[in-house]
Amino acid sequence: NMVYSALYWRERCIADSSTEEENTAPNLSQSSTASEQHGYSSTGTVLADTPPRKLKPEVTPPRADGVVAPATPPYTRPPHSPTTSSPVLLETPPAPLPRSQPRIPLRDRRSPRRERREATQPYHRRQNHRREAASPSLNPQGLMRTSPRSSPPSRARERRYRDRFLLADWPVRVAHLRAQYKPTGLVFPAVPHYGWCDCSEPCRVGACRNSLMQLYCTPSCCPYDAKCGNSLEESTKVYLARNTRTLQLSVVAVEDIDAGEVLGQYLGEFEHVSVDPARRPRNEGFRLMMTQRPERPSHPIRVAVNAAEMGGLMRFVNHSCSPVAQFVEVANGRRTTVVVATTEVVREGEEITVDYGGDLWFVCRCGLPSCRHREIQDQRDP
Repeated sequence: NMVYSALYWRERCIADSSTEEENTAPNLSQSSTASEQHGYSSTGTVLADTPPRKLKPEVTPPRADGVVAPATPPYTRPPHSPTTSSPVLLETPPAPLPRSQPRIPLRDRRSPRRERREATQPYHRRQNHRREAASPSLNPQGLMRTSPRSSPPSRARERRYRDRFLLADWPVRVAHLRAQYKPTGLVFPAVPHYGWCDCSEPCRVGACRNSLMQLYCTPSCCPYDAKCGNSLEESTKVYLARNTRTLQLSVVAVEDIDAGEVLGQYLGEFEHVSVDPARRPRNEGFRLMMTQRPERPSHPIRVAVNAAEMGGLMRFVNHSCSPVAQFVEVANGRRTTVVVATTEVVREGEEITVDYGGDLWFVCRCGLPSCRHREIQDQRDP
């Protein structure tokens, strides 16, 4: 009996689950359940029975002349785009009409390119060289020839003229500066000037009153509006060249330069170094120590100009045991810098050289009779 009862109720459950009244209680009829569902909302509120909404047939209004207007065509949905949902983008937009561009002459197109090239190469040898007036003279054979009026150079000058120089471009690995770079924000003491120097001729280093006080000329203390030989303006009488014998970059005079003229600043990055010389890093080139100590920071330090990775034209001034220029530290106001000034007359085509001092980090090979390393020319640099 128990087996029969289990089979009976299993079949009864399967039959009940397959009918439409699956969730209907057995003691309620289907009609009553449907009416209750229509009378209640989802929140349990009793709703009134509303008749089904009837659609009004579309009526076309007659026209004034008695002709019936055609019915409005049914709305057709545009096809769905597989790439975009906007049907407007399916059509290719019309291309604009080609506009005729004015033809620029080749000369006008090359001029801005030439200006940019000249701006990136600030040191080019000028083409308009100043030539001295020539006077006729007779050679021993009686033939007429022309020779410059200036006296022939001495033997010491001929020694310097043995090197040949070719025009060189600014190296890419060196950033070109127009002023000193001070990343540490150091401040030098203020150095006042004492009015105009009252020079009757353009100022020169060693002859101007400002220069004797280690001051460079500015428009506020120079009657020549700082257009003299004691200003910080870079000279146009020198250019960057390469020595064909040593293959080194050099600074060469493009015309004759008088003694006492400032050629430019020794530009670079200002660095803090120790006051103790034993604790300073070894100078491997392009680092120049300054004598003026800064006002800030307050602790005792020294300042060095490092031109290894950035600098100006004076960065390429080479060493010589018989130099024609020197380093001079000058100041005016809060600005303190180092300039290169000539110590004697420099002829056209002669290299600008300075003396790096007694503690050299290389073997000098200037080739002059007064060279301090004349006996160790065969040795390597330390």
